Amino acid sequence: MQVDDADDDDGEGAVLSMLMRDVGAFLVPEGDTVVPLAQHAGFLEHMAALSVRFWGWQDSIGLTPMQHRVRFFAPDNIAAELRRSDVSATVVAAERGWRDLAKRSPLLSSTARAVHDQPGLVTEPLAATPATFLHGDWKMGNIGTHRDGRTILLDWAYPGAGPACWDLCWYLALNRARLPETKEVSTARFRAALEALGIETGPWWDAQLDLCTIAIMAEFGWEKALGDEEELRWWERAVEQTLHRQGRAELAR
Repeated sequence: MQVDDADDDDGEGAVLSMLMRDVGAFLVPEGDTVVPLAQHAGFLEHMAALSVRFWGWQDSIGLTPMQHRVRFFAPDNIAAELRRSDVSATVVAAERGWRDLAKRSPLLSSTARAVHDQPGLVTEPLAATPATFLHGDWKMGNIGTHRDGRTILLDWAYPGAGPACWDLCWYLALNRARLPETKEVSTARFRAALEALGIETGPWWDAQLDLCTIAIMAEFGWEKALGDEEELRWWERAVEQTLHRQGRAELAR
């Protein structure tokens, strides 16, 4: 970091500049090419290690709360953005996707609406499971691997406290085309990494994963409605099974 003083005596013209290393060569390349299994495994192991490092962490400084996370793309939340002259392509896609989801998967659509209307239906029971520090955006465009094997994690726009399975489900939802193994195997790999680092997952794992599966579709159900049939139906089955296991009929109204 460098501070350059301007010529004026009071220093009001001081310029703050931050110098950062260029890690572009180590980031996951753009596109839909499947990443190597070893790199994918490293991402999940390091995601688990980050979670364990901050296990039990609670937010006392006002970062991104779970109630906001599940409503990032809620229709009423993006309504104002849609009225902007420079509305982003992502927001336009989200608006279209929610409309398409109602036709392609009434179950996912109704579940997402229930969470948008009452986030506490998932955030309150999630709060009864272990929390950690979340990065909040584990998509391939934000990650890479140093030559020494360390994971690079960029774009810290959504940090905060929450369940470790949230970062996992985000990773699975947004990186579908890049994964070298199934979501089920990836999930088991992440859980095994937590266990290897000393976290006993038995008492809370099923409930947290189920609730995050529901919550992530309140976040990205629109994106699945714009994608292929196989991916949409995978999440539909996952949410349906989750609702049955958790006895949460009020989320499938």
